[in-house]
Amino acid sequence: MIARRKLNPVLSATIGTGLTGSFTTFSAFSLETLVMIENGSIGMAIFYVLLSAVGGLILAAAGYKLGGGLGREAGK
Repeated sequence: MIARRKLNPVLSATIGTGLTGSFTTFSAFSLETLVMIENGSIGMAIFYVLLSAVGGLILAAAGYKLGGGLGREAGK
């Protein structure tokens, strides 16, 4: 017999929203890049991909740094 554990509703909503959002965001990003390449704007497509990747990493690091204090406060 396989038992199913119930997920915390907040965790379930967070995972569901994040996963769904990531699919739509990545799909739009891929489509925009493909359209640029098909229109002959290969340089712009490369710039877009690099800027998105580097910008995403920088903003993720900033969020991690800024949110670090919030996590410590909640853990008290």
